[in-house]
Amino acid sequence: MQFLFTICFFMITTYTDAVGSVATQIQNFPSEDGNSYLLMEIEGVLFRGNSFDDFEVLDYDTYSTEQLERFTFNKHLAYQSKATIYDLCNCKLEVKIPIVIIKKSTQEELESVLNLSLELGSPSANGGIDHESAIFSLHLEQEYFQQEGDVFEVGLDGLKKTIGANYHFKNCYGCLYADYSPYGLGFFNSLMCFKQQKEAYIALSANFSKSDYFKVIDKGFGLVQETYACPSFEIRLPKTGYRG
Repeated sequence: MQFLFTICFFMITTYTDAVGSVATQIQNFPSEDGNSYLLMEIEGVLFRGNSFDDFEVLDYDTYSTEQLERFTFNKHLAYQSKATIYDLCNCKLEVKIPIVIIKKSTQEELESVLNLSLELGSPSANGGIDHESAIFSLHLEQEYFQQEGDVFEVGLDGLKKTIGANYHFKNCYGCLYADYSPYGLGFFNSLMCFKQQKEAYIALSANFSKSDYFKVIDKGFGLVQETYACPSFEIRLPKTGYRG
């Protein structure tokens, strides 16, 4: 199964910790095969993540103590490895994500910005961080909308309800062929894309069965970011798939 890749784009970002705030940007490299990633540089230190809440220092040992001393890291071992991972935490990220919203009454495509304000807590004894919270917001035709959410799905679900039925997100979150896994999801970059087997996926909507959904999953899917969009986009219909 072949998937497409897109060129990267930049998201204006403000990083804040106990030392102060730094203006930077997050470079996004979206893909359709699960290999999407984000890059962010803060005062010469480079971080990479698959999501906004798992930024890891790249080449930790190449930086001096002075370069790293402002940051707080959640240290843990890499999966099936003895290598130590240094994940950024105890900070706040404010990110401006370019999006497009369709106005259904006119089919007009409105350029907008999804604002993400993400707070990452301090390392905790269980190996994670002690808290994580996010606020999603946007301005749309002179109105302001805001929603709290622990993952992108929850935040975008809330915004979708408040902006009203006349507007629709033109991205993978709002696409007819994208859905989440029954096994769970991360904060971001967790959508499965079924555009390679549209008929089998849409057929689930008539009488949804989780066992039938697993059969569709087993045949293969792409893995995409909620904010990604491709030429196969179609507006999502109510009562479709696992998400409903």
